Amino acid sequence: MRKIAYDKNIVTREILQTLIRKGFSRTEIAKQFGITRYAVERAESDYGLSRPRRGAGRKPWGTVSEKYLESHREQFEHFLALHNQGKTFTEIAEECGCSSAHVGKQFKVFGYSFDNSYKTAAAHAAVRGMKRTQEDLERRALGKQRKHPKFSRWESEFADWLTSNGIDFIPSKAVGKYNIDFAIGDSIAVELYGGAYHATGRAAARLHERMSYLIGSGWSVYIIWCLSKESCIFPGCFDDFRAFMQSASRDESGIGEYRVIWSDGDFVSAGRSESNYLTAIMPPRMRHNALSKYKTAGD
Repeated sequence: MRKIAYDKNIVTREILQTLIRKGFSRTEIAKQFGITRYAVERAESDYGLSRPRRGAGRKPWGTVSEKYLESHREQFEHFLALHNQGKTFTEIAEECGCSSAHVGKQFKVFGYSFDNSYKTAAAHAAVRGMKRTQEDLERRALGKQRKHPKFSRWESEFADWLTSNGIDFIPSKAVGKYNIDFAIGDSIAVELYGGAYHATGRAAARLHERMSYLIGSGWSVYIIWCLSKESCIFPGCFDDFRAFMQSASRDESGIGEYRVIWSDGDFVSAGRSESNYLTAIMPPRMRHNALSKYKTAGD
């Protein structure tokens, strides 16, 4: 039980108020009077005393006195000269033997601010319209494999199922210039297409080329279409994939195959080589109505 008793003849309002103004903490006041800090808190409440809000009166970062500016002006002018030579804050700090944060503070207090957006714009302008080489694209794909993007909710669910069933996989596996959502071994690829993104625009335009490359490279591709109104992947889908994985593992032809289903397990299409993967893989029904039945985009 907390001890909150104190002697009002000793811990008077005037004494307590003076100690608070001097910045004494409740613990320090408690030690001085031989009571608990809870008793000090009770006394403050009884006397109607309040403490200054933490951080109140503190100067904002970068707010300094005239004396500070005068004493650091020569140093800042040296920093500015180095910056005008094209050196970064880090390089200036290394040369001058201080931290980059200190360099940044000097520019802040002397009224200098920098807009780095022009650097980004310049970088985009430099590559805009420039066709990247195959080597560049493959290097980018390897970078995505090393640090794969955050899983979607469907990808997380599929990854959990693979893990719980002891199936090893590599997320965002780089295959040429492409990245596979899940690679199992060196021949089975799983792609989860969320919403209608992969059915429109540039993603749809690249689908045939992507599938031609994967199938031609010997990968068997399993595609799950996941629509936003579906909160999970149905168990039937996992059973269907297990059968596909076993079949593909036994196939020694060296030619990849594909199978496409909805995330509720409904079959869409299957095959091997196609002249147009766009029409073969993309379901004609891309929306879900209130009765849980798919209907065409035109409905």
